[in-house]
Amino acid sequence: MAGDFGFSLRNEPTQILLPYIHNNRNGMHICYAYSTTEAVSALFAVDYNSTPVELSTQQIADQMPRSFNYAQQGRKRNATLGCYFGSHVDALYYARNFGLYEATAYPKRNTSWDINFPDPLPNEVKYKIGEVVRVRTENIAAKWQRVGFEDLVTDEQINQVLRHQPMVGAIRVNESTMDFKGEEVYMGVVEDEATVENPTDVEDGAAEVYMGVVEDEATVENPTDVEDGAAVRIHNEAHSVLITGWGIKNGVEYYEVKNHWGDEWGDHGYAKVRRDLVYRLAYPRGIVQLGNVVKKKKK
Repeated sequence: MAGDFGFSLRNEPTQILLPYIHNNRNGMHICYAYSTTEAVSALFAVDYNSTPVELSTQQIADQMPRSFNYAQQGRKRNATLGCYFGSHVDALYYARNFGLYEATAYPKRNTSWDINFPDPLPNEVKYKIGEVVRVRTENIAAKWQRVGFEDLVTDEQINQVLRHQPMVGAIRVNESTMDFKGEEVYMGVVEDEATVENPTDVEDGAAEVYMGVVEDEATVENPTDVEDGAAVRIHNEAHSVLITGWGIKNGVEYYEVKNHWGDEWGDHGYAKVRRDLVYRLAYPRGIVQLGNVVKKKKK
């Protein structure tokens, strides 16, 4: 259609995205860890002009809940796998406060029970970010905006960030989301379709393919320093994705997102999602050199 346009980091000459799609369809409910680690990895790839390195989702699953006192806050936890229902916002703050190991140094175990992994690992590289930027736009539904925690920006300002690096965001999860395939724009909930609010309370085996959630959270700068119940969660659940581009198709503005539900989902693991359906936008800014990560920079 005339007027169609699309920008994708996938098509840039210098690749800062991992060249594969994870399939966490039946894994731990840590979508927030996948989107966060790739966003941080991409930022280092940009600043060091190097290929992206896979960072440890397992570290976030194990250590972030401990560092941010999830148990004391009463955060929900998967009784089988031990992972907490978390937030990519919290995960970004964890990367800022503590830094992330490479996945080879802190490998996946597919559980967060019986943790015997040392932290810190003194001889391993850490990837630490300088700050977390949280933004919103006027077209996001008011109930999903976090006024006071997110800066109000324009679509063009977000586009400028995406020309440089990916962002993370959240989408609501329902049957049409999980089953979505193809190159068209995902338009949201279909008529009479309910959002999957609790992955343990769905029928006919749907819980077996529910991919993980982020919880809408009130914590920002320091999740351990909240006052007067500010950490009480709203318990509206969503799914965290990596935002890798934007465009217009058939008159509909969209974000391109990268998911971790395997390459059979969407368009080879990516999808166009109507722009106003993506919220809780955030991205890392600035890097801190820890260990010998500086040696990866090209001359």
